[in-house]
Amino acid sequence: MPAAVAAATQFGAYLNSSSFRAQGIESSVDAAIGPYVRVNASYTYLDAVVTRAFSAVAATNPSIPGVQIGAFSPLVGQRPFRRPPQSGSVMVSVIAGQPR
Repeated sequence: MPAAVAAATQFGAYLNSSSFRAQGIESSVDAAIGPYVRVNASYTYLDAVVTRAFSAVAATNPSIPGVQIGAFSPLVGQRPFRRPPQSGSVMVSVIAGQPR
């Protein structure tokens, strides 16, 4: 992505390689604990690896010394940008008043 294009947007720009392998697992649980409380939880594990990158040029992020990134996309063998390895959530709902 040309620097002028990224600079033209208010928050910059990200570019992911369109060629990566991803495999993982997603799970969720929904349970009622008595008539007034409900619990929802979810978890995702994602193992993603770039298989083909737009650029072979390596650069270093000054904020994270020693970690190489591609000039315009992640390097082959690295995790695609903005793809977390693990994510999850927990929600507890309490119902006020009389149960129906």
